[in-house]
Amino acid sequence: FILKPMKNLTRWQSKAVGKGFPPLIWSKKVAKLYAKPLYENLDDDNESATQSYDEFLEIGQRPPNEFGTGRFIVGDDNRRTIHLLYLKGSTVDNKLAEFISAYFGLPVTTTVTELSMMATGKSKTKKRSFADISQDISFPLKYYKPGNSTDVFSIFDVLVEFLPPGAFSSVLLVDFPISEDKEVVDGRACGDRVAVVSSDSITTRRDHILVVIHELLHTFGFDHCDAFACIMNPASSETNTLELCPAELRKLLDAVRGIDLVKRWRDLERLCRAEGWASDADWFAQRLQLTDSVSNSSVALPIPAATTRMT
Repeated sequence: FILKPMKNLTRWQSKAVGKGFPPLIWSKKVAKLYAKPLYENLDDDNESATQSYDEFLEIGQRPPNEFGTGRFIVGDDNRRTIHLLYLKGSTVDNKLAEFISAYFGLPVTTTVTELSMMATGKSKTKKRSFADISQDISFPLKYYKPGNSTDVFSIFDVLVEFLPPGAFSSVLLVDFPISEDKEVVDGRACGDRVAVVSSDSITTRRDHILVVIHELLHTFGFDHCDAFACIMNPASSETNTLELCPAELRKLLDAVRGIDLVKRWRDLERLCRAEGWASDADWFAQRLQLTDSVSNSSVALPIPAATTRMT
């Protein structure tokens, strides 16, 4: 399957990106870097289900959607850190924090919690829980025998209790199967700024990082995107891109105030080269070339003073 480069925005893509965007977000030169979306059935006669930039700004003025976003204020100066959480005894990916920090333009803290997975009972009736032996505390988890998976929502009930007060959001990284409504998934986020990602069925390091970023973006209030080939495409799509589309990039500029996009693309190119991901590195290098003449002060977008942003 070959992705063809974009030329002009369709009507529903224009709606997704919003009005008043600078050339850094979309121009004829920038268009060459973005591929057509895989949803061939969507055209000017059909509505896109994509959460637009304007709708993102209005989060908090409407009830949470089915994905659970729309519950808390983002952009708070007291929330400036992303937390990567591991269960006690887990193998820590030391390079992951650097990649996540470069992607979001925020500091990242890696924490090995005192929680560990415990299984009790007979083999056919085992119960699972997160246990903190040091404090003699146990948190029961819902477990599905088909797939030997643990319910993500029972994990969320625990994570919200361990979310640091200064965290933008946190993600728990596990190596056992997780599921939503008995269906095994790689990752899931909820509107309380927490997410969980399992490496159990993910075969490559790149895919693992992609899923972690995707779920963290959900905790920032980003919904799925079908307007472009984008990291926020649903898991069922055929795209496998690490980058944000123009609409999602505008949201990131709003959610993380003062982010340095030039530094971001430079760091991501370097990290992708180090991982051996040549195609990704080349993409970030090309994106960087388009901004060489743009000062960082013109990169950041103004934040509407009356806007309340919540996820």
